[in-house]
Parts: sequence; structure tokens; C-alpha cells
Amino acid sequence: MVTRSKNGVFKPRVFSAQLEPRSVRDALINPAWKAAMDAEYNALLQNHTWKLVPLPKGREAVGSRWVFRVKYNSDCSLQKYKAKLVAQDFSQRPGFDFTETYSPVVKPTSIRIVLTLALSRSWTIIQLDLNNAFLHGDLTEDVYMRQPRGYEQGDGQLVCKLMKALYGLKQAPRAWYHKFSTTLQHLGFRAIKFDVSATHGYRWNIDFSIRSLEPRNAFKFFSHHQDDSLYDDDGRPKRTGTMWMTSSYIITAVIGSGTLSLAWSIAQLGWSGGLVVMIFGLVTLYTSHFLANSYRAGDPITGKRNYTYMDAVENILGGKNSIFCGIIQYANLYGVSIGYTIAAAISMMTITKTNCIHSSHAKKTCHVSGNRYIIWFGVIQLGFSQIPNFHKMRWLSILSSMMSFTYSLIGLALGIAQVSENRGFKGTIAGAEAETHAKKVWAIFQALGNIAFAYSFSDILIEIQDTIKSPLEVRTMKRATNLSIATTTTFYVLCGCIGYGAFGNSTPGNLLTAFDKPFWLVDIANLALIIQLVGAYQVYSQPLFAFVEERTTKKWEIIGKEYKVQIPFLPSYNLNIFRIIWRSLYVVVSTLIAMLIPFFNDILGVIGALGFWPLSVYFPVEMYIKQKKIPKWSGSWILLQSLSMFCLLVTFAALVGSIVGVLLDLKTYKPFSASL
Repeated sequence: MVTRSKNGVFKPRVFSAQLEPRSVRDALINPAWKAAMDAEYNALLQNHTWKLVPLPKGREAVGSRWVFRVKYNSDCSLQKYKAKLVAQDFSQRPGFDFTETYSPVVKPTSIRIVLTLALSRSWTIIQLDLNNAFLHGDLTEDVYMRQPRGYEQGDGQLVCKLMKALYGLKQAPRAWYHKFSTTLQHLGFRAIKFDVSATHGYRWNIDFSIRSLEPRNAFKFFSHHQDDSLYDDDGRPKRTGTMWMTSSYIITAVIGSGTLSLAWSIAQLGWSGGLVVMIFGLVTLYTSHFLANSYRAGDPITGKRNYTYMDAVENILGGKNSIFCGIIQYANLYGVSIGYTIAAAISMMTITKTNCIHSSHAKKTCHVSGNRYIIWFGVIQLGFSQIPNFHKMRWLSILSSMMSFTYSLIGLALGIAQVSENRGFKGTIAGAEAETHAKKVWAIFQALGNIAFAYSFSDILIEIQDTIKSPLEVRTMKRATNLSIATTTTFYVLCGCIGYGAFGNSTPGNLLTAFDKPFWLVDIANLALIIQLVGAYQVYSQPLFAFVEERTTKKWEIIGKEYKVQIPFLPSYNLNIFRIIWRSLYVVVSTLIAMLIPFFNDILGVIGALGFWPLSVYFPVEMYIKQKKIPKWSGSWILLQSLSMFCLLVTFAALVGSIVGVLLDLKTYKPFSASL
């Protein structure tokens, strides 16, 4: 046999003087190795591999150590210095630090079959070598590890509670296998029958999957992952949102039914109400910028993304803050869906009543029952709630934002016409009078709650930001917020003040209900409002849908199974049984609650008060302080905390006033008897 050596072919021998450090101390005093350690440590932090916590009683921390290697090129020249932090698995205790450790690997037969098929059919084969693959695996056990040497924080009492499968852990290969195979299943791949559990081949330095009956599809999957035009840096489908698209989401969320209650709110506050509206707008704009900075951890361009408000709070503030945030956020989102159902039903009733009065030449009072309209709106939402996610409702958001401007402009025009007919502005500096001073105070507090509700969109800000194309999501979000808040504040002040000037202290809770002519224009405004509320309902419900479905799928994987359904003349639809049942139940329950308590202004006040301070002020301020490392008792810290405390007092006052309003309405209200 002729070998390379017989032909005089030898690998060149190049001797390197590069030595690997024997200890962490030696590495830290060498700038090259220190840079390699910093790169590894920062990568672990950006991946949220652990969080620092006190070691619980009865638990032992797993050891950690640094591993140093010099990487060479094929000609033995220096390539790079590599430092890796690994866990010392010999100190892991079964039943405490790990349970199952088995991780399937691909069968050699499967590899030979795929290579044979590829060769015979001239397919392109792509080999993948994933960097830090194990760090993508999620741990199900509570594993505590000592802090890496050279990077200790705190007083020595804190340890790392691992959130990701660090190299060296006994269960790390299993966690990575579960993460990767589950992701492929969600993307529609299937395991072949003769090798159902073998999806990864680490022994051959190959990370590939045989997940389809048609191998061409399997390889096509990997070619997609290598295409930067189809996927973002986190492996998710490419985000394509722009500033204008983001503004349409915000306007759909902000210019909602709250616009119609602002005239009543200003009537309670008097002519100073316009200034109060602008103050709320400035506070919302200021804190929204704080919240936009929380989308990425660390670097605003390349840092790890926070996909939800809860993720941002958990990763930045930690502790029980995320639980409190989740309860407030999702309760507020659900409350908004109830409020929008009531508002849409009122608009439907207004259309019916206006047409009845017009057809009878104003001879009938035209009493209209609201239950059927609430049910109709619920039926509409049963269909729209099956839109899979935020990214699939772009067209609905654009349509809703257009409808927002339509009914706002009509309301403004009708108000101006009424002022012209009155030959002057009505209203006073002190606002509407009340039977007692206490009722006046409650009305003012309720008005503050309504204004807070009108600016409520912080609870979905990060979810909206997650639709913006990379890499300038933070800057784009801030620009979209500036444009949206400026636009909505202008509309709010104009609609609120013109509405108050048109009707004075007798301004109704829903401005459109005050007009009955020209009836066709009033009908168009109410119809536009109904269409806008259909989209706004979905904008606020989608984050709650996604939260429940993601958590449920993690616990029971079979729930996430989808079936492709071909709809005539339309694109195919991925049908999920759990999504249909859960979202339909959500709509049915919110519709029933809307029928029970259709107190429009009071409900808006309660919802706005509950969500304004924690979601729009407290968490954004606290995360900003933590990110910028603002020291306690500094001038900036005192200013931010003063803003937070002032908004807390306003929130408490608004909540009390709105609750009192609900209690007063309950004295004269019978369930399921909504009417206009």
C-alpha cells in the first residue's frame, strides 16, 4: 500500500512556545488569557446561565473550574486562546443535583443511510458545529454552583443557581437534546421510525437531525438556519417590523375606548384637565423609554433579548418581582379585554338607538338592551382570537389604527359643530358640580383613573418591540413611542377639551352617545370604533394567549402539536386543539363578565389605576436604575423615586375613586340588564 510517508508527504512540525496556564491566578495576570476568560464569562451572563442567590439550607454547591486550551490552525500556528468554565460533576448528588442523564445519540446506520442518499441524489450536505450548544438546554433541577474563581461577587455567601445546562453537568447532554428535539418538533419535523430517539451525533462533531421522512426537508431546514435573511440572531424567524408598523400597534392600543371618556374626565377636573392629560402623556413617554431599554440585556444591539415584560423584570430585577409583575400585567390585560367588550357593545347600542330615533322622527325614546350586542362582539372575537400571534395580525393592526383616527376625527368634528351651535364654550374652571364634596372627590379620582387607562400600553410594549427588525430595536421603539404619544396626546387634548366645551358639566361618559345627528355620521364613528376595538382586543390578548400556551406546552409537550389544515383560496392554517379550546374559553368568560358588570367609566378607571403605577412607572424606573447602576440617594435616584411615589399616590387615589364608583353603580344595577 502506498502511503503519504512513502511519497514523502509529511505534516509540517511547527513548535509553539504558547503554554496553557496551570492556575486561574496565572491566567488572570496574562492579558491574552484574561481577555479569553472575560469573553467566556460575558457570554455566560448574556445567556442568563445563572442567577446569584444564597445557598439554601441542606444543599451543597457544585464546584466550578476554568479549563484553558490553546487552539491551533491546521499548520500549527496560533488560532486563539480558549477559556471555558465547567461544572465539576463529581460533586453532584443524585436526587438533588440531577435525576436522569441519558441522552440519545444518532445511530451510525442512520448516518450511512443519509450519506448514501445524498451521494446518489446529489444533495448538498451541511455540517453544523454549534458554539456552546449545551448552554441552550434548560435545567429542570435546582443546581447550585460556586461562583467562578476570579469573578466572585458579594460577600462570599452567594452561589450561582444554574438556569442553563453548563458544560460538565451530568444532565447537560440530556437537557440540550430535549431543547433541540422539542424545537424541531414545534417546527413540524418528525422522527423516523427506526431511529426515533437518535437526533444528535456529538461523537462525530456533527449536530444534525434526521427528523423527516424526506431527508431533503431535513437538510433544507439547516440551509435555512444558515440564511441570515430568514432568521434573526436568536434563531427565530426574521422580524420585519418598522417604526411605522410599531406606531400602528401603539396607536391601536392607546387610542381606544379611553378616548371617548376623556371629555367626561376633563369635565370632572375642569379646564385644567387638559394640562393633566399632557402630564400623563409626558410621564408615559419618559417611562416608556426606560422600558424600551430593557428589551436587550447588556448591549442594546447584541445583548440577549427579553421577549416579554416578565422576562425583562426577571432578568434585570430578579426575585419575586417577576411574579408580581406577571399577576398585575396579565390581570390588567384581561381587564382591558372586558372593558373593550363593554365599549364595543355600547357603540352597537348607540347605532341602534340613533337609527331608531331617526326613523321615528324623535318621537320614541328607543330603549336598547345590550346583552345581545355583548354576545355578538364575543362571537366576533371567537374567530379573531385564533390568529396565532402578534406577527400574524399586522393587517388587523393597520386597519384598527386607521379606524382610531376615523372616529376620533369624527368626534372632534361633531364637538366643534356643537360648540359652534352653542356659540361658545361651556364648562368652568372647577368642573362639574356634585351633590356632596365627597362625591366630587371620588369623581376627580375616577377621572384620573380614566386618563391613566387612556395611556395604558406599557404592559404590551416589550411584546410589540419584539416584532421590530434587528439590530436597532431600542432606537426604533423610542422613535415610534415619541410619534405615537405625541399624536395621541394631541388627539386626547383636542377631543377631551372640545367635548367638554360642547356639553359642559353634563358631558356623558361616552362622548359619541351625546350625538344623534347627523345620524349617519354618528353611525360611521361608532362602526369605526367597533372595528378598532376588535383589533385592540387582540393586541391586548395576544401576550396573555402566548404566555399560557408557552407555559402549558413546556409542561405537556403533546399540547403543542399542530395539524396543517388547507383552507380553500387561503394559505394553510396550523390547527392546534389546545389553542382553540383555551382561547375560546377566554373569550366566553370575558364576555360573561362584561354582561355582569357593564359599568363603562368605572371599569376603565379600575383597570387604569391597577396597571398604571406598577407597569408604567415602578418597574421601568427600577429596571432603569439597576441597568444604569444609579447609586442610592444620588440626585438622579431621588428624582426617579419621587416620580414613582407621586404616581403611586395618583394611582391609589384613582383606584379608590373608581371602586367607589363601582359600588355606587352596584346599588341600582341588576345583573345581565345592560341597556342604553
